[in-house]
Amino acid sequence: VEALEARKRLPLHGDLELPKKIDAFYTRDYNMVNPGGEEYAGVQGGFLMLRPSEEAFEEYIDIILEGNYVEGQGWGGKYGYFFGGMQIQGICAYFYKEKHPEFAIELNRCEINSMADNPNFNANDKQKPNLCRDGREKCEDCRDMDVSKILSAHFTICQKPWNCVSHWDLHSTKICSQLHSEWFRIRRDFEESRRDGSRQTPEMGGSHRPEIHFGYCISSGQRGYIPIKV
Repeated sequence: VEALEARKRLPLHGDLELPKKIDAFYTRDYNMVNPGGEEYAGVQGGFLMLRPSEEAFEEYIDIILEGNYVEGQGWGGKYGYFFGGMQIQGICAYFYKEKHPEFAIELNRCEINSMADNPNFNANDKQKPNLCRDGREKCEDCRDMDVSKILSAHFTICQKPWNCVSHWDLHSTKICSQLHSEWFRIRRDFEESRRDGSRQTPEMGGSHRPEIHFGYCISSGQRGYIPIKV
């Protein structure tokens, strides 16, 4: 019963039907494909949860040794003509979307592995202006997501917290500042729990944007970051 209830709570990408057995959870990066290629978008390399399987591992090896990667098209002539396509982002999409879709499920990228990305093509795109990058008629904007509902974040568009960033584009400012603030809050909690003599709890006053950085940035930019002592 608990397992069934847990399955119901999974944050899925759209109205997907759950397979009976799930060997892989993943999100996809629709920013990497051109209009019309949504179906073959790659797995986002920042999050991939797998059930260990020697059989699947051996099949991966066979796929690589076979070398069915078509230049300009990808694995199987479909998956992989994008950044990371020859490696994990392309081959995993090929494995779980083309060869074994019955064992994997795509999760909601606004809640899992959130990059706070724009879900729509640009207004000046000739093929699909302002339409959803994932091919759906309606898509949620991850930049508007309540940060308390985000289970994991991928600091790409928002940039790395230790770069002491405090300025983003207008639509991304709210979510990115909140995600950075949460990262630094966890850093502060970690430092306060240390008993190894390396604790750093700098004064908030006088630091750069303390409401975001919790005292660990003395100025904007990576040089302004106070690194963790190890």
